[in-house]
Amino acid sequence: MKVCLKTIFLSSIWCSLLLSACTPEIQKDSSGGALNITPNFSLTAQITKIDGKALTLLLNKPVLFSEKSKFALRLAQHIIDSTYFLEDKTTIFMGEKVVVLRFSGNTLLVSASSKKHEFEVGDSGELYLDKKIIAITDFSVVSGHNQDIAKYIQEDMTSALVQSGQFNVVEREKLSTILNEIKLSQSGIVDPEYIKQAGNLLGADLILTGTFMPNDDKWNANLRLINTESGQIVTAINLLGSLSELKSEAFRNITNINGDFENPANDLVEGWILGRTKEKRTGIGGYQFVYFDDRQGANGTKRSLAMTYKLGTEKDLKFDDMGIVADLQNNQKRILDKYTGIKFFAKSTGDITLRFQLKDSEKESPEYENWFKQIGINNNWQEISIPFITLTLQRNWAKKKGTNQRLELDKIELLQWLVTETQNEAQVEGTIWIDEVSFY
Repeated sequence: MKVCLKTIFLSSIWCSLLLSACTPEIQKDSSGGALNITPNFSLTAQITKIDGKALTLLLNKPVLFSEKSKFALRLAQHIIDSTYFLEDKTTIFMGEKVVVLRFSGNTLLVSASSKKHEFEVGDSGELYLDKKIIAITDFSVVSGHNQDIAKYIQEDMTSALVQSGQFNVVEREKLSTILNEIKLSQSGIVDPEYIKQAGNLLGADLILTGTFMPNDDKWNANLRLINTESGQIVTAINLLGSLSELKSEAFRNITNINGDFENPANDLVEGWILGRTKEKRTGIGGYQFVYFDDRQGANGTKRSLAMTYKLGTEKDLKFDDMGIVADLQNNQKRILDKYTGIKFFAKSTGDITLRFQLKDSEKESPEYENWFKQIGINNNWQEISIPFITLTLQRNWAKKKGTNQRLELDKIELLQWLVTETQNEAQVEGTIWIDEVSFY
């Protein structure tokens, strides 16, 4: 049969991909039975060669992220280009079942289901593909102090893969548990049997591992994509990204805060400031001691973050431009523009006013602003929810520093829970606890 389908031109590549994600009617094989395939998206392909059952197809692959895109998106494009097809997988071309034999660049070699097919050179039509399930291990930085760079790139790249419509990503908690059980290394250099075992347990078609290494003013990414069915590396990606491109945002965490305090390993990387401080911001004769309390938590959990404190009698002259305060801090830089607020549980040894505060910055100024809300707490655990829109600006400070007086949720420098002299009794002392901290 000679079939030519009109090419549908859409205004954008994204629209093309998303529209083709609609599942077509169930196709029939040559015996009339329904094929056990649920295609999720399609590409246009043209037959350039026929050798018996073997068909060579030229694919029209979309470019979702150009070479001018930022580093993480360029990595995502390489992954997409390398994983359209997996060898020995069955798919549908122009209503007929075909098996993938080999895939390279824009050329695909497939085997038709029957020698008696009616395909001809020049025929073109839709080639349907299944979404692939990918497990992405934690990337690591081989050397240097900027360990957060791997987390940033991984999160950005994962979002791009999901948005492409071609992947489902394995849940991180499930991934971590299973990979720990079978001791899968991040390098990806493991026995293929381990890879197959991981694939079966995760239900994943692919496992992506990666490392990053600083190289002068660039980052060198080394990624490996592994086919879980064969245990073999599908492709190795080596790509350089500019350090200057990443500086403005790479070290800001875009993920939700892990504030349940039940896993000490998480607490160490989340940015909580622990330890004892005498006087300084707590005033003359004051102190604070921040620690993890293993004796209690909110909602019956076993652990929380605590601060025992006492406010001093007068300011330390070195901190004269600030009030007398004791505070719990999380100093991890964050991007929170995808969230609308923060919630947490809090309690105290007595009735006090607790001040929750965000510090934000702006591109045009080295200064920061304080955005806060006052909360009354007592000796019972209380769940507190604070929409960011309800935060109040410390306006005198902002005017003094000449800042823009806008809450910049993509440039959060610090989270704080403060006991201040202005909102509580003089020389107040006691203990406060917070737990189950998260953004929503």
